[in-house]
Amino acid sequence: MSALNQLFNFSLSPVRRRGFTLIEIIIVIVLMFIIAALIVPPFIDFRRSQLLTGETDNVTSLINLARSHTLAAWQDSNYGIHFATDAVTIFPGDNYDPDSPDNITTTLADGVIIDSLDLTGGATEIVFARQTGLPSVYGSTTVALSSDLTKNNVIIISEAGIAYVE
Repeated sequence: MSALNQLFNFSLSPVRRRGFTLIEIIIVIVLMFIIAALIVPPFIDFRRSQLLTGETDNVTSLINLARSHTLAAWQDSNYGIHFATDAVTIFPGDNYDPDSPDNITTTLADGVIIDSLDLTGGATEIVFARQTGLPSVYGSTTVALSSDLTKNNVIIISEAGIAYVE
């Protein structure tokens, strides 16, 4: 029998192979995709949540900055804040002029919008009074993710003119 095995190069003992089979490689790739599918969505949600929080804090800071500039009589003027869907503008004076070179416009990050504005009288801007810092209108504005409006933060502008996140 051993002569026959040698003749046809047969061996009854197991053959030692090197490397991986195609099926083993496919199984590893499928497992990697499954793990990635479980891990990636929470990271994307976390990133969006951080983006929303950052932009909400930015808008709140801009409102408070306009009030601070007014109280400090910076450049001998009072200041206001104008809201658009994708931007917030600090402007000098009593009325918003979109063409004024003195405007400071901050565009919101991609994916974040001003979803709603609920100011007294339906206004789209707030002007702060000199010496007191009291706002011409007060209420709230909602900053949201454009891809999911249920993910939002509400900024309250108090009757005293102070803005804070609810």
